[in-house]
This record gives sequence, C-alpha cells and structure tokens, in this order.
Amino acid sequence: MNITSYLIITPSKKSWNPSLKLVKSLKGTMPANSIAIKLNLDIPNAIFQKPQLSATIKIDESQISKPVIDAQVLDNIQETLSQQLGIEMQVNLIEPIKLGE
Repeated sequence: MNITSYLIITPSKKSWNPSLKLVKSLKGTMPANSIAIKLNLDIPNAIFQKPQLSATIKIDESQISKPVIDAQVLDNIQETLSQQLGIEMQVNLIEPIKLGE
C-alpha cells in the first residue's frame, strides 16, 4: 500500500507544542509561517492483519499438592454453613477406595 500525504507544521507560542495537520494535497490555504513535509509511505498490507494469539498452559501432576482436610477444617465448614445459611449440616470425609489393593 502506497500512501502520499503532507504533514503541515505550524509553530505556536509554545515551541514544544506546534500545530500538526495531515492533508492529502497542498490545494487550499496554509499559514505563511507553516512548512509542509511530503510523506511517502510504502506499507505492506500484512501489517493490518492481526496476529493469531495462542497459549498453552501445562501443569505437571507432581506440582499439585493434595489438600489436607482435618477435623478442624470440617468443623470450620460446618460452622460457616450454619452461620451463612442458617442450617445445620453434617460433613463427613470419606477416603476413596482404590480397586485392586
């Protein structure tokens, strides 16, 4: 893609803040103290194609710690349920049975 434009720069009272204007042609009026810079841009169309982002997250099983639920944790769960929901519940921890042992 080829683009030709003009950058019109006009100084202001504050030297660090000039007026900038981008125009397609120099037809028309321009302040006497302005300058025009011709810009020729040759940009590949591929620059406008958004990249496809991808990510892979892998967690190794050896890095996962098994939760420890003891009697105190069970008591805290029962108390929280009682306070928040206003109901009495009994929570039991049952170890899974491994077949073939």
